[in-house]
Amino acid sequence: MKNGQNVEYRNTDVYTQVNTTAALVAGVMETEVTIRDLSEWGDFGLGCTKGMQESVLLLDNQTYVNKVVKDDQKIGLFLLAFFEETNPVRLQQTMDLNDLRAYIDSALPTPNIMYAVKCKGKFESIQTSIPLSFQKPYPRVVPEMTDQSINVEVDNISGTIIAFWLPSFLSGINGGAGGLHAHFISDDRKFMGHVIDCKMTEGVLWIDAKHQLNLQLPKADPAFYEVDLNGNEAMSRRVSEWIKEGIGGKEILPGATIKA
Repeated sequence: MKNGQNVEYRNTDVYTQVNTTAALVAGVMETEVTIRDLSEWGDFGLGCTKGMQESVLLLDNQTYVNKVVKDDQKIGLFLLAFFEETNPVRLQQTMDLNDLRAYIDSALPTPNIMYAVKCKGKFESIQTSIPLSFQKPYPRVVPEMTDQSINVEVDNISGTIIAFWLPSFLSGINGGAGGLHAHFISDDRKFMGHVIDCKMTEGVLWIDAKHQLNLQLPKADPAFYEVDLNGNEAMSRRVSEWIKEGIGGKEILPGATIKA
């Protein structure tokens, strides 16, 4: 209650994750959480629907999907938070993704907490990777499937990088822990995807620290209770490479050939 009015409480210090990357690649690719439900835990985030069928982004409390789907579509994996846009840093030198990762690493006050990261800028080029998608029965993902993802490059574009930096001790729930997991959406909202490289000519960066973890695990899928989440070391390494090092598929296509 504030000034006699009901005010919705939002805990802005929480990082929320729906499902785990280990479960996803082990074939548990569907949760009870829907696109509509995401707003309960954040206004900023990245992830995919069931079976990795569609890419989903949250930015400024707006949901963007790379295909037309209903808001009751189930989520496969999602990372999100309420973003507090404070202490902007202007970046005026040209940076590729490794440069941006290194800059963010150097700017973190500690590697032992979670961060939501937003970078709005102009890009001479940006490469994104589109993974394979799956229908039920969902398979266990192997490294060769990741290698079949399609890389798409677009030149001279403005947009926003939506990213999370997670501490290494969270590697059990997220294969990108210990580094930056970055997605991109263009200003016109027609192009989006998982970033594997870029050449940013100028930008504004915000880093928002999070100290609390909210993990939403699958409830209704019996496979989650039975699957071994500790095996498949080769796939764990491949997921980490794809997320943190930008090692995607082998094919480069111009963005104009991909329908938004």
